[in-house]
Amino acid sequence: MNIDTPPYRVERDDASFRVVGPAELTVMVYGDSRSADHTAALLNKAWQSGYKTGYREGKSAARG
Repeated sequence: MNIDTPPYRVERDDASFRVVGPAELTVMVYGDSRSADHTAALLNKAWQSGYKTGYREGKSAARG
């Protein structure tokens, strides 16, 4: 997965807003877009932080 493409996004249904994850599964459902956007932003920030940490650890382990 590309770090420039956030894995969590908000999709609007009839009267709800779904936060959808990288496996195309719904993580949370909200009645307002503000809460859904906030949750997606927090999940993307946490994912990006973990992705960078894992990349750095893997890179330093490969160097020996």
